[in-house]
Amino acid sequence: MVAQSDRRSVHDLQTGEQRGELPCLTAYQSINDGLVIGWEFSGEKNLGTGKTVAIDWDTLEKVWIKPKNKRKRSISKMTTSVGNTYLSVEEIKEESTLFIVARDLTTGEQIWQIRRQDTAPTYITTDGKRAYCAYSFHNDFYALDPDDGSVQWEFSPDDDAAGTGIALADDLLVISDGVGNLWALE
Repeated sequence: MVAQSDRRSVHDLQTGEQRGELPCLTAYQSINDGLVIGWEFSGEKNLGTGKTVAIDWDTLEKVWIKPKNKRKRSISKMTTSVGNTYLSVEEIKEESTLFIVARDLTTGEQIWQIRRQDTAPTYITTDGKRAYCAYSFHNDFYALDPDDGSVQWEFSPDDDAAGTGIALADDLLVISDGVGNLWALE
């Protein structure tokens, strides 16, 4: 099955036939261990104020929803899961404070949060053991332990590069630095 961002309908990938509907309008979703996780913004005026929702991919029913918080909101368009942990970026807007937040994948309860510099990562990917993060406006790339949020290692190119992408290819972590360089880390 396949779901399209900003659409409720779910379609069979082989035939294109509609197989069902998500229980709410969801954007920036990712599939994490059988759960569709994304922003629920049904009735919201802008995407940045939606709630984070987890939907069972088989039954298309809500499993949990992180209620909207007047102080703290989910802002990451790049989310991922590592084991039983879901990682996203949340913000306290009036303080311009950004956090990487880990939530239990099955309940949505917060496990830990960390604050890194003045901005949060735009890109997050995983190899199933660590979360790899890249910033859009800083030349800062790092790996996090999903159990406690501790930084396992950091990498900063020598120039004024800005992180524009991060992906895994076999055993290599490939980073695009925004000024024409690709970095491959083992």
